[in-house]
Amino acid sequence: MDTKQMYIADLNVVFGKDEKPLIDYIETLVLPALTSGIRREATAKTSFIFEEVCLNEIEEGEFVLQGLIIKNTILDVMSEYTEDRGLEKTDKHYRSAPYSLFMLYLRNHRMLLVKNQNGSPDIRSFTAAFREIVKDYTRQENQRRKEKNEKLLPYAIVNASGIKTAQSVREALKDVEKIDKLILKFHPMNAEWDMNPMFEGIDQKIRKTIGSKSGRMIFNSPESKEGVATIIEATEGIVKPEMKVQYKWRFKLIII
Repeated sequence: MDTKQMYIADLNVVFGKDEKPLIDYIETLVLPALTSGIRREATAKTSFIFEEVCLNEIEEGEFVLQGLIIKNTILDVMSEYTEDRGLEKTDKHYRSAPYSLFMLYLRNHRMLLVKNQNGSPDIRSFTAAFREIVKDYTRQENQRRKEKNEKLLPYAIVNASGIKTAQSVREALKDVEKIDKLILKFHPMNAEWDMNPMFEGIDQKIRKTIGSKSGRMIFNSPESKEGVATIIEATEGIVKPEMKVQYKWRFKLIII
């Protein structure tokens, strides 16, 4: 049986200084951008492009933005090994286009990404391509709108956070001797989210009141690994956690 790797993330997308939510611009900006044919040129040999992007009602009142993200690349094979000839130098080049399927739920902005094969785009590649392509489209569209004295589109702020479970955090911490710092990094939220009440006050009462686009909380020397795992699970992707920890033999920074 052919099995695929599936990843779950929260895609945080807000627009402009007022941090307007994704739903406000899904049809006027995001969908046109992802179907525009604009590519993200990652290197001279690798680019990313979105294909078959559409809005789909998967059940009554539940809409998703779905499609493919394709990694268009050239593979260089500089050596080969065979039983009869051993290791030989080569100079071969092959075109390859591994892809991933994505589904973004508009109700809660939970995203599923399924990799078709090894080398298919991951969440980091998706986020970078999404951010750059939407930005390029906005720039091009605003240039056209300026010439016609039309209202300009706002620029997007894009962040993606992988969903962490308490079990996955416990696994990351199992060989840690001491946690020196737990750092929770906040970024702009989609305004329509029902945020976890543990963190809603940070976003609404502090970050927005002082007019900051981001923020962080630092907890020094937390003693409870179980408590740290529980807190990170409760963030549900709305913050980016980092930890500075000690093993018996060295220090290490863990980005969860």
